[in-house]
Amino acid sequence: KINKELGTTIVMVTHSKETASIAQRIVTLKNGLIV
Repeated sequence: KINKELGTTIVMVTHSKETASIAQRIVTLKNGLIV
């Protein structure tokens, strides 16, 4: 909603799959690299 209304991107970092489930896009890192 914030992205569409304000044109703002939010970056959320979490180890919780439950919390991540609300994201539109998930990027996974391993040893500092995108996998």
